[in-house]
Amino acid sequence: MTILNFGSLNIDRTYEVDQFVQAGQTVSTFNYQEFLGGKGLNQSVALARAGADVYHVGVVGHDGGDLKQALINNNIDATYLWEVEEHSGHTVIQIDSEGENAILFEAGSNFSLDREMIDEVFRKFKNEKILVLLQNEVSNVDYIIEQAAHEGHPVVFNPSPMNQEVLNLPLHLVNYFLINESEGQALSHKAAIEDVYTEMIKLYPESSTLLTLGSSGAKLYDQEKHYAVEAVKTQPVDTTAAGDTFTGYFLAGLIQGEDWDKVLQQAAMASSMAISKKGAMESIPGRAEVQKRLKENK
Repeated sequence: MTILNFGSLNIDRTYEVDQFVQAGQTVSTFNYQEFLGGKGLNQSVALARAGADVYHVGVVGHDGGDLKQALINNNIDATYLWEVEEHSGHTVIQIDSEGENAILFEAGSNFSLDREMIDEVFRKFKNEKILVLLQNEVSNVDYIIEQAAHEGHPVVFNPSPMNQEVLNLPLHLVNYFLINESEGQALSHKAAIEDVYTEMIKLYPESSTLLTLGSSGAKLYDQEKHYAVEAVKTQPVDTTAAGDTFTGYFLAGLIQGEDWDKVLQQAAMASSMAISKKGAMESIPGRAEVQKRLKENK
């Protein structure tokens, strides 16, 4: 099964700080680097490195040449990557002394993905077996969900960044939710984790939910099955692409027909390896590396 990722592509401007800047503060940084990223690009790269067949659908600006080349270099099909005159999306990322991050996202060209582009893609794949993945960093998310469901394609939604607009989307059409703790709390209107997944099942009984919990691991559940995996202990250096790596390996395993327990173990290992390196896309491990580490850990 092919995955169509309607996803963002960003230039990540990363600043290392002792602690995150607070209102009214000026904080000196002690390192600055630029990386290629965006939740969409990171997830496409993770999917490809996990062995999945991926088309990336998105828009870059006049400064997006390196972003397109990153797709090509990672064996991701960039046929449906458009270029517009404005600037590409970018982020400002603070990384503190514990390896945690705080991110500002500026959409740029990511919000130039229009309905004509989306329709062109779905016409091309009308009679093919595909899975549609999207995040909340591109325009027309509601239309993508509706068109995918109309064509009978399973929809996987990562509602990040989470905002009020997400709650107005046709979420009943989503087959898989990929959410972290805060996103789960916002979607379910519940604070306790146990209440989050109970409420998600009530609200979206036809959907499955992957709930990632950082150092506490992850849970995967629907009305019939419930699995959990512990996080692989590692010293975090940069957690920027942790969730995206988990997403890529989870979905790759899913479409390859592996059982949920094995899929979660692979995703947890890949995510732990990603946070041990700096950068977003650059930190995502390849499938062979992950398999080797899993064998060593056994």
